[in-house]
Amino acid sequence: MQTRTIAALTALVGIVMLGPAPAIGQDGPPKTAWGDPDLQGTWSYASLTPLQRPSSMSDKEFFTPEEAAQRNYSVTLDQPDAPGSVGSYNALWFDRGEVSSDMRTSLIVDPPDGRLPMTAETQRRQTEQREYAQAHPADSWVDRTNWDRCITYHGVPPISTGYNNSYQILQTPTHVAIRVENIHDVRIIPLDGRPPLDEDIRQWNGDSRAHWDGDTLVVVTANYSDQTVHRFPSSRNTKAVERYRRVGEDLIETQFTIEDASVYTAPWTAIRPMPRLDDYIIYEYACHEGNYAMSNILMSERSAERSGRTFSAVPMTEENSGGGHPTWPSLDAALHGGGQAGRRAVGLTKAATAGPPRRCCSIQRSAKVSAGTTLLGTEHQLPSPFLVPTNV
Repeated sequence: MQTRTIAALTALVGIVMLGPAPAIGQDGPPKTAWGDPDLQGTWSYASLTPLQRPSSMSDKEFFTPEEAAQRNYSVTLDQPDAPGSVGSYNALWFDRGEVSSDMRTSLIVDPPDGRLPMTAETQRRQTEQREYAQAHPADSWVDRTNWDRCITYHGVPPISTGYNNSYQILQTPTHVAIRVENIHDVRIIPLDGRPPLDEDIRQWNGDSRAHWDGDTLVVVTANYSDQTVHRFPSSRNTKAVERYRRVGEDLIETQFTIEDASVYTAPWTAIRPMPRLDDYIIYEYACHEGNYAMSNILMSERSAERSGRTFSAVPMTEENSGGGHPTWPSLDAALHGGGQAGRRAVGLTKAATAGPPRRCCSIQRSAKVSAGTTLLGTEHQLPSPFLVPTNV
């Protein structure tokens, strides 16, 4: 399977490289040599606009120019590390983007309040999973998130984090290939009308099929794995409908709608402008967390158990979530210093706690808390809080 995928991608790249350069039409967006709207190139989905609107801005649909400028400037400043922190990258190494050019206070445009329309049951499950993760941060490697384990990162559709928020798009008359920089997944998406995979066949990034609706590329993705984790609440029933439209020489407007009646009270839609990155080179992304970090996380937890230290979740608010996700912590923030939460997460603070050492039965518990579906007896997945020891 891997050999066929590599061969298909190689052939796809060869066709694009050997084909004529796209023509710039007088009317409408640029076209490929075979007449489809040309979406090829490298594009950024980095954005400082949060996925959902902070509750503190509940009645504010747009940033003022001054607010946007301040938000853009704030991420260029280095922040002091917390006492005892191992530190993180300085501001130079992050690439969080800027407030989206439409100046909205949330990527979500429907519902109009800019908020995720979660059911009460989804919110309850989210709270239960946080509590479980607080008690079992690293019983096994399967307690860590998919991005912590270097399996997937931004998801499909992606939500931007601290860096590597880029897409490279290639086209042929029969396929579109979308390469994401972080953990370098490539979606090779058929345009030829073939049916989707059988519902019993599940994939980390789902199964995508595409078609043209006028000058808009519509990509429908379903068949997510039971172990898929998005950066928003989702389940194996989630369906994503992405729309890509070239609106300028250097800009693609993307829109995505998430449908899942088992998680949300209604579908929701987000809009995100993607500017072109003309001189940007995507190098191979080597995920370090799957190397020394994972074994160190597990060793630290075993050491904490032996010494009687306990763990607690980093408190999260809409202002310190770091990744634009105010209802749960962002692992990117925690591991890579995004936002104030991330800077606290990498530091260890001294605090007195009572109680005997907690002994772990890692293997026995691991089945309950894998990135799969049995944590709460449901098939829903929600990101877990990042946990740090509080009585070192």
